[in-house]
Amino acid sequence: MTRGPGVALLCAGLVACSGAEPLDPVEPTAPAGTRAALVFEPPRVAVGEVTRVEIAVTTPPGHRVRPPAPPDSVDGVWVIGIEPPQLDKQPGRWVHRMQVRLRAREVGSFRWPASRVAVEAPDGQVREIELEERPFQVVSVFPEFPQQLTPFGLEAPPTREDAGVPALVAGAAGAGLALAGVAAVALVRRRRAQSLRAGAPSRSALPPSWEEAQRALDSARAELDSDLVAAADSASAALRRYVTRRFGSDAVVRTTEELAAARPPRGARSRWPTFIELLQRLDAARFRGNAVERAALATLLDDVGGFVLDSIPPEGLR
Repeated sequence: MTRGPGVALLCAGLVACSGAEPLDPVEPTAPAGTRAALVFEPPRVAVGEVTRVEIAVTTPPGHRVRPPAPPDSVDGVWVIGIEPPQLDKQPGRWVHRMQVRLRAREVGSFRWPASRVAVEAPDGQVREIELEERPFQVVSVFPEFPQQLTPFGLEAPPTREDAGVPALVAGAAGAGLALAGVAAVALVRRRRAQSLRAGAPSRSALPPSWEEAQRALDSARAELDSDLVAAADSASAALRRYVTRRFGSDAVVRTTEELAAARPPRGARSRWPTFIELLQRLDAARFRGNAVERAALATLLDDVGGFVLDSIPPEGLR
């Protein structure tokens, strides 16, 4: 999602009202004052839409802005994560931009809470700047689809009996490519099983889900010394794919919040809370950059590996 005109106006306003007068009339790039503002753009979003809150801070050159942690919860939206800060070095001033990714989940009028952002000067002095709360509205998508009589979205993964061509058509017309992808995978699996029952070898047979997950986690561990975020991304993808293959879930196409609110697939109910907890811990490492420590992430990857080992079916342990 690209920044809207509101963000451009914000940055222009920050530059225009920086307030610091030059020490010498012939020096046009004198340091600017420190200013901060928060933009919820657009302030009106539809249920299910992913949007962003942007925090923009202008400082004199050499200053550092500590990325603020997103609030634990905000009415009307899910907080998905915070993106890495961006720094725009301009003559006489630096502009620091930070974005918080959100997904609208409830219709109504809400307010993004007030907060503070810390700015550190080159001499180590820290100054906190207040950010005012911002109103926003979440609207329903039903008026745009007057013929839709049932809620949109995925309520449960398709069964093998339903995961044929009709599911592909319904997915393309309604839920979109995500549901179609799940149906296509199920269809391939069913045809592969039929082929095996007929005695024909499968040229594309996959290794057991737990073996694939363990190899993927080994690859994630190899990234710990070079890129912690990449290691967390790889581990999250491995865990989602494992649960998708092992329990017939659709974990690869849903957000963590959607999975937490969904009904667990059959056979995974007792393990679902642990699965969600692991995803949430991985998301914290993925969306907050290198704030996670290597040792903590290594322990988290071991916990994911333990989850896989603990859920191997009896026939896989023979």
